[in-house]
Amino acid sequence: MSSQREPVFNMPPVITALLLLMGAIYFVMVLLPEELGSFLLLDWSFIPARFAAGLGLDPLAALQTALGQKLSAEDAVIIQFLTEEDTMRPWTLLSYALLHGSGLHLFLNCVWLAAFGSPLARRIGAERFLLLFGLCAIGGGLTHFALNWYDVSPLVGASAGIAGCMAAAALFMFQPGAGFSGLSFGMPTGHQPPALSLREAWQDQRVMWFLGTWLAINLLTGLFNPVAGGSEHIAWEAHIGGFVVGLMVFPLLDPVGRPR
Repeated sequence: MSSQREPVFNMPPVITALLLLMGAIYFVMVLLPEELGSFLLLDWSFIPARFAAGLGLDPLAALQTALGQKLSAEDAVIIQFLTEEDTMRPWTLLSYALLHGSGLHLFLNCVWLAAFGSPLARRIGAERFLLLFGLCAIGGGLTHFALNWYDVSPLVGASAGIAGCMAAAALFMFQPGAGFSGLSFGMPTGHQPPALSLREAWQDQRVMWFLGTWLAINLLTGLFNPVAGGSEHIAWEAHIGGFVVGLMVFPLLDPVGRPR
């Protein structure tokens, strides 16, 4: 019998590459001069008000109505600068997912991506994983936009894409023989059990407990915002949007056949 053991941190190359890319972008922006870093943040983050202005909407008037008061001259100048751009920058619906606002934000997203992205990437392959991750990021950004279209705060972070990975993993991680472990990234790559259909997942108490707990945590953090004493905005709408997209898209990309 061989005494060799599977390495604990044996992540798929696509996950490793994505983690390194997000880390490199964050540290490069930290090391850049503040003015240049701020410019890149505004240029590559998703800003709902700028996207709305590109669609012909008037986020400035909507924001004043929402606040119930007149904006200060300084705030009005900033908002006009952000919304009077030549383009709505549609690529920011993807690029925002590679940016992070703090080292803690980056660290937490890396942990969750490694835990839930690794078994998913092993199951569906690198190309399909990137497609699913990208679609979940776009879905999260559009959900955030739909509910906050006049917001001028930059949206950053991979959380929507990761939420989609968690949703996809929930459809197969409770299946017998899935080999899923949130503590070990060196999981077997052999036989993969068929995933649950959405109807079967709805009837599975384990999946419902997982989905319900995740949804409750996101709603509570969005309402009470315990992070940094409530000084940082948590884009819970983007998380839920990415999660829903993951649930809907994964069955279309899953290469493991279902029993007849």
